Formats: sequence, C-alpha cells, structure tokens
Amino acid sequence: MNWVARVGFAGRFVVSSFTAISMLLSAPAAEEVATKDSPAPRHRHDLTGVVNDAAGNPLNQANIFVYTAEPKEGTGVLCPSCYADCRKSATTDANGHFKIESLDPKLLFHILVVAKGKEPNFVGKVDPAVKPLEISLKPAKESLQPDQQLKGRVLDPEGKPIAGAVVNIRGVVRGESTRYGGNEDLDQLAVSDDQGMFVINSQVSFAAVGLDIEARGYAKGIFSPLASGTKVHELKLTEGATVHGRLLKNGKPLSGVEMGICGADRKASTYVGDYSVGTDKEGKFVFVNLPPGLDYFLYGRMASLRNHGALAASRRHVGDDSSVLDAGDLQVYPGFRLAGRIHLNDGKPVPPKTRVLLSRNEAWDAVQTDTDTDGSFAFAGVPSESVKLSARITGYRISERNRSLDMVNRFGLIGLLKAHKTDLVLEFEPGEIQRGGRGGYVDLRQKPLLGAEASVK
Repeated sequence: MNWVARVGFAGRFVVSSFTAISMLLSAPAAEEVATKDSPAPRHRHDLTGVVNDAAGNPLNQANIFVYTAEPKEGTGVLCPSCYADCRKSATTDANGHFKIESLDPKLLFHILVVAKGKEPNFVGKVDPAVKPLEISLKPAKESLQPDQQLKGRVLDPEGKPIAGAVVNIRGVVRGESTRYGGNEDLDQLAVSDDQGMFVINSQVSFAAVGLDIEARGYAKGIFSPLASGTKVHELKLTEGATVHGRLLKNGKPLSGVEMGICGADRKASTYVGDYSVGTDKEGKFVFVNLPPGLDYFLYGRMASLRNHGALAASRRHVGDDSSVLDAGDLQVYPGFRLAGRIHLNDGKPVPPKTRVLLSRNEAWDAVQTDTDTDGSFAFAGVPSESVKLSARITGYRISERNRSLDMVNRFGLIGLLKAHKTDLVLEFEPGEIQRGGRGGYVDLRQKPLLGAEASVK
C-alpha cells in the first residue's frame, strides 16, 4: 500500500469548520484554531520519539501525525481535531527518529503513525513534556486472494482524493451472517494515502465489510457493507452539519460544562457515534462536521454538570450538508438525587468499593461511584429521564425481586426518574447471570425506577 507521505488537511477545514467556530464561539475560544503561526512561548514542548518495526529495527520514512487533542484539565470548547496543533506532522529519519515542534503544553495528543507495509497505530493521551515516544508497528497482513481484500478510495464532494482519512471496520459479512466485533483476522483500520487509496486485508476470505471513515474537516462517513474483490469502491465524505447553542443557569451563561450529542439510531451498522465539546465563557457551544440528515440526542454530561444541576436529552433533527441548527438557549434545572444500597440476600457483606454504574437510555452518558462500607451509594445531578443502574459482584446475579430488573440483559435496573429517590435497594442473589427474559417483553423505560426495597427489611 502506498502510504501517505505528508497529509495536507488544513485548507478546506479552515474555510468551513473554522469559520463556523469563530462565528459561534467567543473570540478567545475561536483564536485557538487560528491557522497562522504565532511566536511560540518558551514553555511549549517538542514531541520526539522513535518508530521501530516489530523486530525492533528503526523505520525510515514513517509518518507521524497529531490527529486529535484534548485539554489536560477541564473541558475543551473545540472539537478534538480543531486545535491548531492537529495539523502538525513529521517523518522519521534513517534511525527512526522524529520531532514535532512546539506543541501546546495545555493539551494531550492522540498520535497516528503510519508506514508502508505496516499496520497503522494510534497512541493516545500523549504529553510531549513527559518522555519521548517509542512506537512499534506490526507488519501489514498479506492477502493472496481477491476475497481476502477490500479496496477503496476516499474522495471529497468534488471527487478529489482525501489523504490521511482513517478507515475503521464495522460488521463483517460471511455467508448469511454479519459479525460485529471479534474480527481480528481483518485489519482493524487503514489510512488513505495521497491518492485517497486504502486497502483492508484479511487472513481469511469474507464477502463484505461495513466501514466508517473519518477525516479532519469532514463528517464521519458510514458505509454499508462493501464487497471484497478487485473493485475499488469510491467513498465520498461531505462537510456535514453544524449544531450550536447556549447553556444557561438561572438565566446566566454557564461555562466549562461538557455538552454531548449522539446519534439517535443505535444499530451497530448505522450508529454515527457520540461527540462532546465544552461551553465557553458565554455558555456557547458548537458541534461541527456532524453526519447530516439524521436525528441526534443533545444533552449535558452528568459528570460535568453534577454541581450545577442537570440537562435532559432532547431529540434534534440535523439537516443537510452545510446546514446550521440553532439549538437555542438551554436551561439547566435542579437535578435529582438517586441513592440507596446494595443488598446480598444470603446475608453476606457487600464487597468493599463495589462499583455502581448509572447510565442514560437516550444520551450516550454515564457516571460511576463506589459503595461505602455498608453497601450504600449515591448519585447527584441526575436528569429527569430514563436511566439504567447496574453493578457486578462475582458469584452473584441481580435478583428478580428488583421490580425494575431489565429482563432482557439482566445486568441492571431500568426505569424513569422523575423525583429524588433515596431508598433504592439493589438486591443480589448467589448464582450466575441468566440471559433472556421470562414471558412477554415489558418496556420499563417509562416506568418508575424501583429496586427490591418493598421486600427487603
């Protein structure tokens, strides 16, 4: 595969996404994505390191890209690929060494490494100030037969190639079935070269594979299963849509809060993912390059809002490419308190620091806590909506005496929270988890969230 030697992401992104951000956020926030270099402060650090092959030999002409970034502290008001440093890259020398100069010391970086004949590799949460990187690349899979290979070419709306697009596999079709997850015999990802070309190789034959493709400045593309073989599939990415709004509490802007937006369609074949950004000093937020023409849930994240209140998920339809949806002013309201205790019905004590997870049915959002010594737990700032409560204890399963037990998955409770609830009893009994429900399915999402409190003294 002819891996990209140098990626030129900037041009189109600056015209579309930067314009949207600068118009919708406050000026200081927008300045973070300025495209012109300014004098680097003395405390900015260079990212250095070495790239080797699986045998430990240095790789010459490997390419290292700053793919995304995130703040070390707090919540970023920009999308992960919107920081100015995310357009920097380097190429290794004959000894496998590289250097990317003058990176923002307030950020952590997600680094993408590619080289000809090697599987690409991501390294997350990189701090250039800590230590040089040591990266090893595995050999790319070798395919001998057409039905062990998928070829594609990533294009922009005008039919021009997009270099550096990251291609991830989804469902793999073999025979009459499609498998999501556990497809390690295929390349898990590929990166398009300077002609937009990529190849997914497999150790065994397959009929087709679904893909999602991401490139900076474009909306994620979701592609239904594409046939293996010699055909080169042409796959176009588009600009996507923009959603913006303002978060308020008691009529005043609320800054530094993490907002989330996620696809409403949760099928594994079509889910577009979840995205998060922070509110700026004026309470404004903006999501750019969202896959267009779809329904989303817009919400405030519980962990970020717990000291302020809550913001329930609201369903929004995002329009076509280049459209801008104004979500308006969103008011934070007082959140609910959900508290209770875990009870083992064989009389044994709850294991110390048992982890309890609270998640939301519509928003792609969850928080967790550990039980106290008596098995008690508590969550604050819970929105008024359908939630799930779950925990795992080795050798135990959740009892059917919990009235809100999810009888399909049996991993936790599911129900609606419309007021404070501080007496919930999550009862466990000895035994292995038994999948599947008994009798007809009952949708508990809009029923009150209840445990086993009525039957436990």
